[in-house]
Amino acid sequence: MKTTRMPVMRYLIALFTLACSFGAYAQAPSKSEIIVTKNYQSTDPLILVEGQQTAMGAFILEPDKINNIDILKGEKATVKYGNKAKEGAVVITLKEKLIRLPKVYAHFKVPAAQQQLKVAINGKVVQKPELLLVELASVKDVQVATADNPFVEGGEEKYLNLITK
Repeated sequence: MKTTRMPVMRYLIALFTLACSFGAYAQAPSKSEIIVTKNYQSTDPLILVEGQQTAMGAFILEPDKINNIDILKGEKATVKYGNKAKEGAVVITLKEKLIRLPKVYAHFKVPAAQQQLKVAINGKVVQKPELLLVELASVKDVQVATADNPFVEGGEEKYLNLITK
């Protein structure tokens, strides 16, 4: 198998298809609960954005910032990335760099106590925030939000919501 390089429109369609197929299914928090994204399982492909491991649905960027998407399958993926790519690998290169949450927190001056809260993107809770990659220019604000949760004391749970532009 060999690496596939796709023209701009084809890789946007491929990215959308992958997001639908392998993406983190999430819902906006309702008045009754916070819904978390699905667990990332070993059946998901390895997702690398600029060499940093992430997961579908765990990055914030504008599609026009994508330079290239390479899809590796089978032996080609495992030879290059090891057993963690046994289900394939999606390698995305960008025109600009993405950052991890600590830099987002620093930019928006998020207090240390709030950095311990669950993280959401536009109200959709992220299961593994350590995998989140962010194009800072795409984030409008970071706010503490509240959702009803009958499983916590007081019936409400706070989370940190990244609001995109």
